[in-house]
Amino acid sequence: MIMAETQEQQNVPRLRFPEFSGAWAELKLSDVLREKKKRNYDDVFGKHDVLSVSGTQGVVNQISLLGRSYAGEKVNNYHVVETGDIVYTKSPLKTNPYGIIKTNRGAPGIVSTLYAVYEVKGDHDPEFWDYYFCLDDRTNAYLRPLVHKGAKNDMKISNSRVLIDPVIAPTLPEQKKIADFLGAVDARIGQLERKKALLEAYKKGCMQKLFSRKLRFKRDDGTDFPDWEEKQLGEVAKLIGGLTYSPADIKEEGLLVLRSSNVQDGIIKLDDNVFVDLEIDQEKVTRAGDILLCVRNGSQRLIGKSALIPSGIPRATHGAFMSILRGDQNRLLFQFMQTSLFFREVHKNLGATINSINGSDLKRFKFLWPSHLDEQRKIADFLSAIDDKITLVAQELDHARSFKKGLLQQMFV
Repeated sequence: MIMAETQEQQNVPRLRFPEFSGAWAELKLSDVLREKKKRNYDDVFGKHDVLSVSGTQGVVNQISLLGRSYAGEKVNNYHVVETGDIVYTKSPLKTNPYGIIKTNRGAPGIVSTLYAVYEVKGDHDPEFWDYYFCLDDRTNAYLRPLVHKGAKNDMKISNSRVLIDPVIAPTLPEQKKIADFLGAVDARIGQLERKKALLEAYKKGCMQKLFSRKLRFKRDDGTDFPDWEEKQLGEVAKLIGGLTYSPADIKEEGLLVLRSSNVQDGIIKLDDNVFVDLEIDQEKVTRAGDILLCVRNGSQRLIGKSALIPSGIPRATHGAFMSILRGDQNRLLFQFMQTSLFFREVHKNLGATINSINGSDLKRFKFLWPSHLDEQRKIADFLSAIDDKITLVAQELDHARSFKKGLLQQMFV
């Protein structure tokens, strides 16, 4: 009796709408889904209808996701995927080593025979099951006992075997209520994503016009500022190389070493930190207002990425693959370093055999620069104000995503 009560308690979600009660039912996934074997034999769908499965975007058109179709000339053997069907991809991802399970919420299309396609039975809601497998931990926990990995890390699992293990689910009305509520949360997330993208596009357009001088600020009295003058980067800021350290120097705490992983979208993130126990020159200690720049990396796309050091971070320095730019014009310089003008210079000066910028080459970067301090300040203030708005929306977006993750953890068994 005690065991039965405990099991029933385990099958009740921690967060629930008040009109529902009682334990959720334990089912096999085969009670929810049936394998769908319909093929595109009549060529109703073409290469432009091929779908891909993304861990973040779900089932989406392959051309929209990847920019082109990777299908062969003939797609009449592909599986047909209707709206509401569920697709299992047997390709391992970093966060989903056993594949991902997603519901097609968009237009019908076709997928390669490497995918498994299932239709949702009538007494279940497709969107609920999309949310059910939305959390990586839940998907991995379900698939891990079923999947066997081959010698080449390929997935050894039949389409029917995917359905044999148990899942815990409520009745259809509660499924729909949960799916509708989470859909409203998704709508809010989508709204914030679009707002952030619009602000970023607006800033990018403003930067292009400002640094190409197609858009100029006026003095406070309405008169023009003087012409810009050519500068080298070494005249605007001092370049400070990074710290070389060995694995033996790494400790649980000590001096924080900032690396490329700490630069994310122009902001310093302290999620992936390394500390060392070393004495360094005071000049190499990071200061608020410094610009942290990636000058060497195995990934070419990271070269030239930068972030402005905020106040309040722990005592820090920067690693050997990074440099610091320090100067009294850094607020404007940081904005310039986000433009295509700067990145063109970076890519012109990349090493022939290694992804790096030589420090002496970096200091010789030439560009036109506002000659009057008031114009520098006006540009920096204007672009920084847009950054503040983007940061605020990004924080709202992070909060909404965290809120959704919490719901996914608490509204399901």
